[in-house]
Amino acid sequence: MTAMTSKVKPILPALSPSGSRPSSKWLERQYIKRKALELEGVDDPALLDLIKNIDTGLWWPSSGLTPFFEGSQFFETLCDKIELARYEILLESYIFRADRSGTALIKKLAEAASRGVRVCLLVDAWGSKKTDQLTWKVAADEGIEVRLFRSPKLKPFYSLIRDHRKICVIDREQAFLGGMNVGDEYMAQTQHKWRDTHLHLLGPASWELALVFRECWEASGGSPLTFAGQKRFQANGSRVLIQDSRPSRGHHEAALTFLAICYAAKERLWITNAYFAPRRMIIKALDDAVERGVDVRVLFPGKSDVPIVKHAGRAVYSTMMKRGIKIYEYQANVLHAKTLLADSCVSIIGSQNLDVRSYQLYAECNALIYDKNTNQVLAEQFQQDLHVSRRILPRMWRRRGLLQRAKSFI
Repeated sequence: MTAMTSKVKPILPALSPSGSRPSSKWLERQYIKRKALELEGVDDPALLDLIKNIDTGLWWPSSGLTPFFEGSQFFETLCDKIELARYEILLESYIFRADRSGTALIKKLAEAASRGVRVCLLVDAWGSKKTDQLTWKVAADEGIEVRLFRSPKLKPFYSLIRDHRKICVIDREQAFLGGMNVGDEYMAQTQHKWRDTHLHLLGPASWELALVFRECWEASGGSPLTFAGQKRFQANGSRVLIQDSRPSRGHHEAALTFLAICYAAKERLWITNAYFAPRRMIIKALDDAVERGVDVRVLFPGKSDVPIVKHAGRAVYSTMMKRGIKIYEYQANVLHAKTLLADSCVSIIGSQNLDVRSYQLYAECNALIYDKNTNQVLAEQFQQDLHVSRRILPRMWRRRGLLQRAKSFI
């Protein structure tokens, strides 16, 4: 034995070549994957702790959650709540048009300002570039505090980083967030009406959304917002975690949360997304879910206001279908919603798309919801959407024309 062991070369510690060394983010993803797979499903309370450790945010109790799928219903409710505001309205929108909807909303905000309510309106300069400056002057003359986020006139390349959030916080007791901008495309009773999802919530999560608003508001030169005591709220068992992100903060946590939910799911993952050009790890997480027997369905727009992103998403259709992921394209009109359903109790509603811009360059905001009723309402809407969608099948996809192939390849 002694002679044999003397011939064995000792194993010495050595650094791996930089090209093959796993990154810390890769190790994080592997850890999240392992911990999520150990759960009994997304209804396992340990998932809430795992996500809280990823995001470091709080799971807020909620006394009311109402999803909206029609722009007219959302705007009507928003205007009703604005009329009842007592001391503060914080409204943040990527696009704010000077059309019939935008003009009506400014009128409601002006009426609130005339009652002594502080009204702060924050819009993205690039997203609302088609809105003339006279609109903002009229609003300011009516007592509304208006700020534009990162005007391209100030510095070159400012338009690359944008405020893509759609938030309204009223008296820090209730709030709206989701994918709906301010514009007639959500209101028109025609084939051009956009399909989107927004959320109204009651409870202390609205307090955190006020903090989220303050970030871009004060960065845009808005006067400070003060935060003193926090009101206590009654809870009904629902839980909401606010995930906000901007360049250099929050994007990585949002991606890890998405992965944790995908790997924890046992029954279904139903995803609706307007702009799909994902990182490989997202596709891999969905592939692994299918292998575990999860019903994975993804709904994308058949008609898009940004066709180049639609073709970028189509570039991975073949790979996804080979794995068993069911792909649908919405045909009724432009699909702009961003939602996720996991099993029967976890949902996401927000502004974040599954593309590089949303995960690197934009300020975004999502609500991660732990509530069976909300999940069921979203599931029913998802199934309704499928009735006006087209299933993309492998045989059909192989027969697509050369021009379509070229667009996806490019």
